[in-house]
Amino acid sequence: MLIGIEILGQHFLQINICYVSLVKTKVKSMNIQALKYEIIEWVIQTQDNSLLEALKSIKDSNASSTNWFDELSLAEKESINRGKANHEQGEVLTNKEFWAGYEDKV
Repeated sequence: MLIGIEILGQHFLQINICYVSLVKTKVKSMNIQALKYEIIEWVIQTQDNSLLEALKSIKDSNASSTNWFDELSLAEKESINRGKANHEQGEVLTNKEFWAGYEDKV
């Protein structure tokens, strides 16, 4: 998965720039079907294997219907739920407050 994230990171800007360009020039007047065809054409024309691998990784991750929370252990779920409860009760520290206790150790 780290490889997929690394590949995605390398091409995120390229994909984002392409998306922004599409939004500014065509998406306003295009329907979703036309946008899909344009993206398909772009993918077919690319020769960048790492970009294709990144897109496949995105596709595969979207195909998974499992929720990451369901895959956690009971202890992990309880820890997350305790943290959420603490936050809801206002039992939180600011970043400055947290690090103030560690100034002499860092």
